Amino acid sequence: MSTDAHEPTNTDRIALANALYELAESFALEATLWTSSDAQHNCARTGRLLAEIARQLIAGRANYDKAKAFEDAGRLIHANVVACRRFFTSLLTPPTRGA
Repeated sequence: MSTDAHEPTNTDRIALANALYELAESFALEATLWTSSDAQHNCARTGRLLAEIARQLIAGRANYDKAKAFEDAGRLIHANVVACRRFFTSLLTPPTRGA
């Protein structure tokens, strides 16, 4: 049984699926922190999409390279979403005096 050196192993697929599930959970949590219904909807939808890709990856129906690209892009988008929420929160937070 020879395997291609570039072909992902089952361990690689499970590790990536786990990372996608963790990212999906982060998006689901982030959805609860927003007051905008559009942001809540988009974060929840992104989380569901990442969870579905993870399920398909474990089942062997998803392309590993595309799933990895989704994971990389998801991390960048999540960081931007968190940064935007923190920025908007800082605009609504009154400054402290004398500190």
